[in-house]
Order: sequence, then structure tokens, then C-alpha cells
Amino acid sequence: MDLTKEEMAAVEKVETAEQWKAFTEAVKDARGGRYPDDWYRMILQSGLADRILARFGASSELKVTTVQRLAPSGGITEKLSKETQRKLCEEHIKHFTLMLEHAVATGDDTINVFETKRYQEIWINGLKALDAGQGVAADCAGEMYDAVSSGDYEYVLKPEELEHFKNEEAAEHAD
Repeated sequence: MDLTKEEMAAVEKVETAEQWKAFTEAVKDARGGRYPDDWYRMILQSGLADRILARFGASSELKVTTVQRLAPSGGITEKLSKETQRKLCEEHIKHFTLMLEHAVATGDDTINVFETKRYQEIWINGLKALDAGQGVAADCAGEMYDAVSSGDYEYVLKPEELEHFKNEEAAEHAD
């Protein structure tokens, strides 16, 4: 389902990071936890996200962060079932594949193809490791932690994993 006229009007009213999060969550909730089919074109590619996010000093640009900073104590892979790890890998592989297909089909030079392929490869290698009965590499574990902590992939987690993770995050922020 594409973005509605009401959603497009609502995004124009966003003034804070909290409002942006609430808007994106509402859009995804209306579609079972997924972004609309036209999200990339209407929100990201059009520059609308950057215009709205600039209102509160944010950007839609991806940020590369070291795995050491992201890695939680005890490790994310011990906290997530292999099934959840697999779903995270599959969702990200699909996401990066769609980005690459879009870049090739449209000649969109706003997508850094090299970086997109690099991230896609991290997730593909993670899935291969899981298929081989091994643990994922540190780079994939760091990406898993980032994906889970962003809140964008909560729909992939089992209820007990989500509750455990939120409790752990709350405890870490209380320190």
C-alpha cells in the first residue's frame, strides 16, 4: 500500500524527532510493520525526509559506526534466537537488494552502490554462517544490534526477545 494523502499531509507537520518517530511508526503500523512501497521515492528520494529532518538537526544519511560502540555486553547473538537472526538477515538482504535494483534501473546516483553492496554482503555472509550452523561475524552482529536498537525491526523479534532487549536498554541508559 502506498502512502496516503493524509500521511503526506501529516509528514509536513513533523517538527521534532519524537514526531518523526511517531509518524514513521504509524505509517509502518498501518502496513503490518513495513514501510509503504513508495516510501523510498516519496520520502527519501524526493528529499522530503531531509527537509523535514533538518528542522530538528537530523539527516536521512546512513551513519557508519564502529562495531565496538554498538556491541552490547554479552552479545546480541546470545539474546536473539537463530530464527530471529535469520529473519533480520533476510529482511536486510531484501532491503539492500531493492536499493541496488532501484539504483541500476533508474540511474539514481544518490545511492552509494559500493556501500550498499558492502552492507548487503555483511547480511548475506551472516545468513550463510547461520545456514552452516555457525555464529554470525562481528560486523553482522553489530549490524543486528543497530537494527534492533533502532526500533525499525521490532516486528521481527519474538515478544520475549523484545521485552528482554527493551529492559536491557533501559538498564543501560539508567547507568
